[in-house]
Order: sequence, then structure tokens, then C-alpha cells
Amino acid sequence: MVAYRLGVAGKPYSDEPVKACIVNAVMCIHPGKENEYSSIPLSRDTMQRRQYNIADQLKHSLQKMVNNEGSLFSLAVDESTDITDSAQLLIFVRSLSPSFELCEGLLSMETRHETLCSKIADLDNILKDVNRKILFVRANALHHRQFLEILRAKESNAENILYHSDVRWLSQGETSHRVPLVRKEIVEFYFCKNKDCPLQNSDFLILLAFLVDLLSHVNHLNQALPGRAASVCLLFQKVQDFCDKCHLLKSHLQQRNFYHFQQLKALIDSKEIRPDDIPTNFFSGVIDVLLKKFSERFKDFEKISVALRLVAFPHLVAAESAPLDLQMELVELKNNEPLIKKFEEKYDLVETWKVVVDYPKLRELARNILILFKSTCMCEAAFSRMKYLKHKYRTRLANDNL
Repeated sequence: MVAYRLGVAGKPYSDEPVKACIVNAVMCIHPGKENEYSSIPLSRDTMQRRQYNIADQLKHSLQKMVNNEGSLFSLAVDESTDITDSAQLLIFVRSLSPSFELCEGLLSMETRHETLCSKIADLDNILKDVNRKILFVRANALHHRQFLEILRAKESNAENILYHSDVRWLSQGETSHRVPLVRKEIVEFYFCKNKDCPLQNSDFLILLAFLVDLLSHVNHLNQALPGRAASVCLLFQKVQDFCDKCHLLKSHLQQRNFYHFQQLKALIDSKEIRPDDIPTNFFSGVIDVLLKKFSERFKDFEKISVALRLVAFPHLVAAESAPLDLQMELVELKNNEPLIKKFEEKYDLVETWKVVVDYPKLRELARNILILFKSTCMCEAAFSRMKYLKHKYRTRLANDNL
């Protein structure tokens, strides 16, 4: 139990403090019995060996669930680097038994020496320019203090600017959003350093404002995505909602309606730019590219869109649009009011379909859909955990120890 608690907390056992604490507590609570507790084997090697045993038991349990007859499983794979710049590949597995018993966990962690994919960047020059300006302020401690002094001198309510992380692309939205809030202060800071700042250029401001507005909508999608326990069905619904919003934004641009582009609207209201200065055709093209990328990324989900709706919202799917072998069961299910109520309440889909025993074909379809990972959020959380455990004082930790 001690080894398990230390492992969950991610604490090293190099100083062996737990045993000393136990003995001291016993001395206070039961004087004279401390010798009995001082013989408990809690050395560093013992803790390591017991944690290995716990990990092996979990791994065998996971493998047993996956290998059970009739079980279906899917994999989620992601890669990042640790503090030693070694590429680490995480493999998570998600399994669903015929009785809808769900099991998911880390199947493997491997060290890689090559990248798995290349980065994609749109309007890269603008984003890189913004990040360079932020880096000039934040990377140097003196520069950062001087910039904060400017903010305080102007009694600015704006928050400090943020770093952008290439590992999490969506951080660019929050990073870029801070820049317009402190734009005047950044310009003044660059003036004090006798450096040119593109934030004084109206064309650059228009591009930046559009990017901030667009990335804010992308970030809103990221925040609106269902949590870790939600299904791929709800994820696809949110993505479809976002694509519909993009079509609306494109239509508004063509009409020169900037209501949903808050940064562009602010520049127009402050008379820093004119509506005619905004290259709406170019911006519409950017949205087209974004829609194309979403279509490419989620094209596999498009192929099973009917199945996703059948699993998440069977009561809203017309029987005629369902596959022929499912139509009769779907008609019966749509007349089952107690069951439909569960779907309307957006109850956990795994738990809902677990009790749907009267519709075997629909149930099997649901099992095939619900084993899918909706995203790599588990991998991202695991990488955060890895970087917490494998810090600069523990760089020699091997994968087995993690």
C-alpha cells in the first residue's frame, strides 16, 4: 500500500522518510511498540520492486481484458520529448467487452528517435512575428521587468503576455489574444529599445486581428469539447458545429459584417482602420483552408457519421436513413420512451447501451463505435505527468520506472 501511494503521488523514495514518520507516529501513539514497526521492510529497493510488481499486475490485467474472447479495442498513440530530448511514444488501449465493461489504460511507453509527423502552419509569418516580439520581452529577465514597469506606469488592466508552446498548438490562441490588449505598451517598449515594431503597421494589425479572432473560435471549440469520459459521438457533433460556424463566418466576411470578429470590429470602431481596408476575400480563403483541414482530419468520421448519430441520438435518426439491417430495431427503440429519455438526458453512452439488450444489432454497432478514443487527451495528460516525474534532478529515470 505504501508503494502504491508513493507511485500515485509520483514521489521518489530516495530519502526513505516514510518509515521514520511511521516510527515517530507510533512512538507518540503507542510508546514501546516502535521496534515492531521499525522492522517493516520499506527500503528504497523494496519500494521499487513492489512498484514494479504493481505495474506488472496492472499490465497483465489490461492485456487479459483486451485478449478476452469477443472484446474489441482501439489504440491511441502520441509522441513527445522528455527532459533529455528523447522522443517518447505512448500507446493507450481502450477495450469494451460484450457486456459493455470498459477498460482503458497505458499499454506501452517506448523511446523513439524520429518524429512521427510534421508541423502544419497557416499564415506562419504573422504568427512567427508575434512570437518573436513576445520572446524579445519575455526571454530576457531585464526586458520583462521593464515591460512590467510600463504596464504599471500606465495603470494598465491588461494581463501579462504569455509564451507560446509549439507542443500545444492551441496555446497560440491565448498567446495572440494577449498581444492586442497590451499593443500600445509593446510599441512603447520597442521604441525605448530603438527597435521597429510591426504593431504600428495597419496591414499587420488587420492580419493579427483576424488571426486572433479566428484562433479564439478555434480555442472555443477546444474548450467546448466533451471531457475525458465523453464519447467520440459528442466530439464529432462539436466539430460539425464548428464547421457550421466557419461557414457562417465566411458568409459574414463576404457581407463585410464583422460582428463575430471582435478584434477587427474594435479596430474599426477606434477608426484605426476602415472596413474597406480589410481583405475579406483573402480571409475567406483562410477559412476555406481551415475547413479543408478539418475535413481531411475528420474524413474517417464522415464515413461513419450515420453510425455516430445512431449511437448518440438514435431517437433523432430517421429509420429510412439507417442501414437496412438496423431499421426494424431502430423503429422499436424509438418507441421505447424510458430508454429514449436516457438518450435525451445525455447520460453516459456506455452505461446506457449496457442495458439495451433487446436490440442486439444496434448494441453491437454501439460497441464498435464506443471503443474509439475521441482524442489523445490521455496521452497529453500522461506527458504532463512524465515531465513532472522526470525533472532535471531525475533525468536517469528509465521508462520502467515511469
